[in-house]
Amino acid sequence: MIDGIRYLRSVVNAAPMNRMIDKVLGPDPRIESDAELGAYCKAVATTNFHPVGSCRMGLDSDPLSVLTPQLKVRGIAGLRVFDASMMPSIISANTNAPVMAVADRAVDLMMTGAA
Repeated sequence: MIDGIRYLRSVVNAAPMNRMIDKVLGPDPRIESDAELGAYCKAVATTNFHPVGSCRMGLDSDPLSVLTPQLKVRGIAGLRVFDASMMPSIISANTNAPVMAVADRAVDLMMTGAA
């Protein structure tokens, strides 16, 4: 992110862009050191994605998966997870519809006693 800020500053300071800029809103142009820019990034950066993958679903052969394909938590009887945390990776769209589909399927699995 620090390199990105430095690059954007070079773009903003170059003609013809510099003639179109009235004021830089952030980070303050006086902030120059890596430490200061890093602190700025930590203070203002957030995600606009819906986090996924903290309870990754996968096959037994996937050492990173904690959920079975039936959404059961490995090693804990009677516990299932069916929110966005089960997705192995972020999708390229909003997660709302896929999570609703997963939840609907999870209810079917629970009601039929699926393994």
